[in-house]
Amino acid sequence: MEESRQLKDKDEQGFHRVYDGKAVGGRALIERLPERTQVVCMGSVAGRFGNPGQVDYAAANDALARICQTRPNSLQVDWTAWDDVGMAVRGGMRSLLTDRGVELLPADAGAALLVALVAGRVTGELVVAGRLGDFEPGPDHPLLDALEVGDGRARAVRAMSRATDPWIADHAIEGVPVLPGVVGLELMAATSAALMPDRVYRGARNLRFAAPVKIHREAPTTLIVEAEILSVAEVRASLVSERKLATGRTQRTEHFEATLLFEEGDAQWMLEGLPSVFLPDEEVDREGIYRRFFHGPAFQVMASVFGVSADGLVGEARVDEAPLGGERLLTHPLVLEAAFQAAGLHRMMVSHTMGLPFEVEEVQVYRRAEPEAPLSVTVELDGTRYNVDVDAVDGPVLRLRGFSMVEKGPVPPGDRFPEPDNGRPVCFPAGLRHTVVRGTTIAEAHADEDARRWLGAEELAELEARGTDRRIADRIAGRIAAKRALSELTGVEPLAIRVWTAASGQPVARVPGHPSVRVSISHREGRAVAVAVSAGRVGVDLERVEVRPESFGRTWFRDDERDLVVDPERQTIGWAVKEAVLKWLGTGLRASPHDVRVVEIGEGTARVLLLGASAELHARLGGDALEVTWSATGSDEVIVTVRSAA
Repeated sequence: MEESRQLKDKDEQGFHRVYDGKAVGGRALIERLPERTQVVCMGSVAGRFGNPGQVDYAAANDALARICQTRPNSLQVDWTAWDDVGMAVRGGMRSLLTDRGVELLPADAGAALLVALVAGRVTGELVVAGRLGDFEPGPDHPLLDALEVGDGRARAVRAMSRATDPWIADHAIEGVPVLPGVVGLELMAATSAALMPDRVYRGARNLRFAAPVKIHREAPTTLIVEAEILSVAEVRASLVSERKLATGRTQRTEHFEATLLFEEGDAQWMLEGLPSVFLPDEEVDREGIYRRFFHGPAFQVMASVFGVSADGLVGEARVDEAPLGGERLLTHPLVLEAAFQAAGLHRMMVSHTMGLPFEVEEVQVYRRAEPEAPLSVTVELDGTRYNVDVDAVDGPVLRLRGFSMVEKGPVPPGDRFPEPDNGRPVCFPAGLRHTVVRGTTIAEAHADEDARRWLGAEELAELEARGTDRRIADRIAGRIAAKRALSELTGVEPLAIRVWTAASGQPVARVPGHPSVRVSISHREGRAVAVAVSAGRVGVDLERVEVRPESFGRTWFRDDERDLVVDPERQTIGWAVKEAVLKWLGTGLRASPHDVRVVEIGEGTARVLLLGASAELHARLGGDALEVTWSATGSDEVIVTVRSAA
């Protein structure tokens, strides 16, 4: 039954004529079948995405889909329109659908697929479709072509070319347009925002630009963003590209990744601003800046520089984001671009080298800059990384912390900035804002401690809400240990520190003013240890020394490893090393312990070799050398810590 008309033109009887036959009748049939019976419901993309005039038909399909998602041995197939047979090819309907951009499914292919799905006992809900035209709602973002959301994950696609995105011609290196990293961040944020509909984008942490995205002349470059919820306020996203080569092969390249931060309403906490300092006068106008930079008009956001020191720069920026999407953008990409360019300009003036963006520890945005309104840009060089503040006359706009660049060679002799006669002084006060330099703190805790100093009432209630008493005790001890380590490391009050568990099982920490801290936790029997580091990755494992079955050694250690773990203590150390390394990687025991080969156990240290998928992940994370240490606590426990080597 199908009666297509707008909702205002439908009556209740008409709704039930369409809805009841499929939804009520289907439910009655399914409820009378044993759960072991395999059920397949033939649904429609209209039930998944909706269709004008078919609210009743869409609701009926969705009702059966929900039944199939909760009943064992049940599958709902949301089919696109079939070719050759059925309603879609009657009375001119075929032309109507193809004119809307719908790709019809050949009947033979659909039938063969259904047989394969039944034979494979596929369950749940499955969409079978090619191009859906305007059936599938487009994303509400100017830079996304398609967006899929489900089960805590999102995937977006953008086909980028010089024709569809003419502004990219203004971001060309040696004549080849390159996707600006700030636009890559915008794509990741827009995709991630679909997973946080009740929150607003606040910023990003651990942003990494691993490889440039080049836009070639002959065909569009397909950008794919994949995002996954880490916590109630964080989403991890990555950006890859796919391009069809002349050989017909598809080339896939991984480019950017970041953790996106979301909050409810206005900013709940802000990164502390840079101190006010006076820098020696040194002026560079727009022409002088962009004679040296490659950016075209759309990305010429720095208006001038008027002060430079050995460790800082002050200038003015003006941005107009209308060509990229204007007020529909989330990340204020051209404001971030101004921060990147100001830091790059300081590098060119002081070290006479050029650089491109590589990593960002944290960026936060607070308000939208008015088009072409003057923005104050303050740059501080902190060791090898840059911190940048961008402010409007009415308050802070953006804070960038821990920005690093990859070197691209010396500034050409003809473009070098002249050195002042007396050199450039250091003007920013040392150590004013940073409680610690890069360091490590280890702390322990017990579940019977008074948790109120460390955990808020809501946090404690959340930890006590599920699990056995033993699991609850372990979680409370772990959370106290984590906050104790983080507080000792940073000097921040424990109740101001947030620690939660990501979907991957990793503990995640947010410490005001310390965007790069990480923490790892291990607990057993109500006792926990935690290791916090100010930068880099970390993993820790606490294990009891005990005699284990012979099968344990055969199962978890290779033949050459078993020569190292010849007694209970060394076997415990070897196992703890594997667990701590997998925590450092962020996988825990979701990855195989066989991927971590223990090659040496020394006095308080160990060496490992990573294999398989863990070796590939280690390379994607930057390939840092691992520093593995162990210590005995009393006579029956060992603690192993894995850090990123300095």
